Amino acid sequence: MKWWLIAIITCLLLIARPVQTFSETPDIDYQVAAQELTWMQLPSNRWQPLPNALASFGYTNDIYWYRFKVPANSVDRVVHISYSLLDDLQVHFVREGELLKELQLGDRQPFIERPVQHKDFVIPVPTRDAVTVYIRVDSDSSMRVPIRVVEHAEFLDTQTTYSQATGLYFGVVICMAVYNLFGFFVSRETSFLTYSGYTVMMGLLMAGLDGSGYRYLWPELPWLQERAVPFFGCLVFILAALFTAQLLKLKRYSKRIFGGLRSWPRYSACCLSLPYC
Repeated sequence: MKWWLIAIITCLLLIARPVQTFSETPDIDYQVAAQELTWMQLPSNRWQPLPNALASFGYTNDIYWYRFKVPANSVDRVVHISYSLLDDLQVHFVREGELLKELQLGDRQPFIERPVQHKDFVIPVPTRDAVTVYIRVDSDSSMRVPIRVVEHAEFLDTQTTYSQATGLYFGVVICMAVYNLFGFFVSRETSFLTYSGYTVMMGLLMAGLDGSGYRYLWPELPWLQERAVPFFGCLVFILAALFTAQLLKLKRYSKRIFGGLRSWPRYSACCLSLPYC
C-alpha cells in the first residue's frame, strides 16, 4: 500500500512539473470605484500601479477596476485569470478609445456563457492589434485577480498537462472512496462509510475551489458554485468529526473529547444555514 501511494505521488509530481510557456504578466494599474461607473467614466487621476504586480486585496465589498495594455502581436492571445471563485467580472477591450468587445463573466453567470469552456476565466483577445483591457471585478470571495496574457497555442499545451494531473488526483479520490465503501460492505464498520463520505466531500470541496466542479459537475447551477466552498467545507468538518469519534471509540473511552467533537457537526450545521450570497 505504501509503495502504491508513493508511485501515485511521484506520477503527480512528474505530470504537474512546470511547463515553459510564452506568457507574461502585464503592467497593471488599478483603482477602487466608489460607485457604479463605466470604463469611460473612471477618473484618470485615480489610476495607480499595482503593488508588486499582485492583484490581491483580501475580502472587500469595494469594486475594483484593473487596466493594462496588450501590445500588437502576430499570434492570437488570451487573457487568463486563474482564480475561479470571482463572482462578477466585466471585461472591456478598447482600441484607440473605441470599445472593441465587452464580456460578462463570473461564477454568477451560467458556465455555458463563457467564451472558453475552462474552469478558470479565459478571454480571447479579439484582435492582434494593440488594445487596452479594462476589467471590473465585484466579488464576495477574496479579491484575488491573477492576470496574465498567454499565446493561445501555448496556453492549450499547458492546460493539457494540468488536466492530466487534475484527472489523476480526482481518480485517486474516487478510488479511496470506493475502497472504503467496499470496506463498509464487508465489515459493516460505520467508520469506513463515514470516511468514504468524507473523501467524496473533500473531493467536491477541491472541485469547487479549483473550478472543475462548475465545469464538469454542476455547470447549470451558478447558485451552487457560489456556495460550494462553504457548503462542502462544512460537510467535510462534520464527517471528519464523526470519523474521528468512530475510529477512536471516543464515546466509550473519552466522553469529554467525544462531547467536544460532537459539537463540531452542530456548529457546521449552523454554518450551512447562513446566507452566502
